[in-house]
Parts: sequence; C-alpha cells; structure tokens
Amino acid sequence: MHTCATPPRAVLAQAARTGDHVGMNRLPVRTGADVHLADAFARRGCPLCRERVRAEAAYLDGILAESVNDVAFRAALDAGRGLCTRHARVIHDLDQRASGGLGAAILLRATLSVRLRELEAIGAAAGRARGRRAAEALQPPRCPACVRVRSTDAAVADSLVGLAEDDRWAAAVGGAPFCLDHMLALVARRSVPPWWAPVETRLLERLRTLRDRLDAFAQATAHDRRHLQTDDQRASVGEAAELLAGDGAPGGR
Repeated sequence: MHTCATPPRAVLAQAARTGDHVGMNRLPVRTGADVHLADAFARRGCPLCRERVRAEAAYLDGILAESVNDVAFRAALDAGRGLCTRHARVIHDLDQRASGGLGAAILLRATLSVRLRELEAIGAAAGRARGRRAAEALQPPRCPACVRVRSTDAAVADSLVGLAEDDRWAAAVGGAPFCLDHMLALVARRSVPPWWAPVETRLLERLRTLRDRLDAFAQATAHDRRHLQTDDQRASVGEAAELLAGDGAPGGR
C-alpha cells in the first residue's frame, strides 16, 4: 500500500471547515479506484460528486467509442426510451470535443424518435387513452447513463465505508463536504462495520452545525442586527445550497 504521513490535526480541522482538502491527496491507496477517490478528496466540493462526474464521462466516452452502432445497446436504449435530459447534453458536449458530433447525433436521433412516437400517440388518442399515454410519456426514461451512475454511486459508497477502517480515510470521510445525496448513500445501509459509527457521527454533526449557522445568520438579518453577522454565517447559505444541490446528478437537477 502506498502511504504518506497523516495530515496534522489542525490541517484536517481546517479542511473540514472550509471544504479545501489540503493533504487529502496523501491518502493511502491500493487500487486505481482508490487513486481516483483520493484525487477527488484533494479538491473542493463533494468528493463523490466529483467521482460521479468522472465515472459518468468515462462511461459516455466508452459508449461514443464502442456502442453507437451496437445492436444490443441500441435496442436497450430504445426500450428505455433514450437518454435523460442531463445525459443528452453531456453526451453532446463530450462528442463535440472529441469528434465533431456524429456519435451524439445518432444517439440523440434515437432518443428523439422514441419521444416523438410518444407525442404522436398522445395526439392520436382521446379521452382516458390520451391521459394514459400522456402520463406514460411524462415518466423519465430509463437512461443507461443514469443506471450506470446509480450503480457506480453505490459501489463507491461501499468502497469508502471499507476504506474508513484506516484512520486517515476515516478523517477524510468524516470531514468531507458531501452533498445530501451522497451522505445518504453513505449512511443508508442496514449494517455497518464497527469503525464506521464515529465517521457517521461526524457527518451528521456537520449538518447540525450548518443548521445552527443558518439559524444564526437568519437571526442577524434584521436591520438593527446586521452588524452582528459574521463571514462564517454568510458562508453558511452557500454551503447549504451546495449540500442540498450537489453536482452531476443523474437525470439533471
């Protein structure tokens, strides 16, 4: 295992407070997946959102390189009703940078064709049948990229829980600014190893602290109390937005 010195306690405390994970790229790693995770922890923001976006781009690049004309993939894409709104945009942007857009054009046409048939079916129906077809068309597609992202999220969360057996990973995970979706992914499990409970406690304490900082900010917004506001209280509003919104969510946000 590659190992480096544990970051000083003061550095970890500052990282937990600011979201700037100084030294987190020194986490011990065993596999290539661990390297990607350590890199994500070394940067600002939710590390699992960063890993989600990286894995998502790798998957879509693979589709553009190998699966655009694959019969089985195209059949599954049609059956799932194409790409979601987010991944339609992402696959367009990736292909524009890589090859000019032919692969994206083929996949986007396939998605559009399925959705157009649904709209035509609504227009041709009447009464209850029209309402039923409309309700079906309003359902989100079973986007293959969304399916892969959800699977990857679950696997990465499981991996992090295991890595937290190491004190350095436990410190990094406990102090990381996870978004709410990924915090739920980490704590929503029926059974956890014994080393996980202190990490989970730190994650939940971060939410309580943020709630209290928001309360303090709200109480200091009155005209005669604004001089009592602190930079920390003002920063809490943006941190709450990042916590609840995350980044790179499947299906768009």
